[in-house]
Amino acid sequence: KLTTLSTTLTNQVLGKILLQVEDHGEAWYVDPITKLRYYLADGPTAYEALRKFGLGITNANLAKIPVGIEERFEDTDTDGDGLADQLEEGLGTDISKTDTDGDGVSDYEEVINNNTNPLGTGNLVYNANLANSLKGRILLQVESHGEAWYVNPTDGRRYYMKDGNAAYKIMRFLSLGITNENIYKVGIGDL
Repeated sequence: KLTTLSTTLTNQVLGKILLQVEDHGEAWYVDPITKLRYYLADGPTAYEALRKFGLGITNANLAKIPVGIEERFEDTDTDGDGLADQLEEGLGTDISKTDTDGDGVSDYEEVINNNTNPLGTGNLVYNANLANSLKGRILLQVESHGEAWYVNPTDGRRYYMKDGNAAYKIMRFLSLGITNENIYKVGIGDL
């Protein structure tokens, strides 16, 4: 059966991770630039998506996008501050210190609740226009080690994807369920 592509539906799901709910939970990323969906079969494929769709960003601009935490993502939290070790690695905070900068406020509280700098003094200043313009994009830190972040189009927060397996898990956690009928209305691309 031929299905007609839907520009309206495609535009509604740009930048989102779609989870095919009527089959085996296949995950797809809809690239906001090509407007095509790409199959995320596993961790290595998710890593390839990071490489293909990643947009370089400076550390200064990345810091203007609020950090998101996915509670279902299971990772070690060596210092017990509420930030997983992998996320702390991405943020540059110390995985063995609850309060990296020693100001009396935990790294978690500074990043998630207070919007203050866990690495020193001052407030974190977010730029809603920048965050909104990057919703659904995969960002790569060009001034660091190419750390990858996904800006969730639903909440405008950035989620750290340390490697392909972490990317695959985060993308599945932040996904939107979609029927077979609708997934086929979005054009398909090849990684």
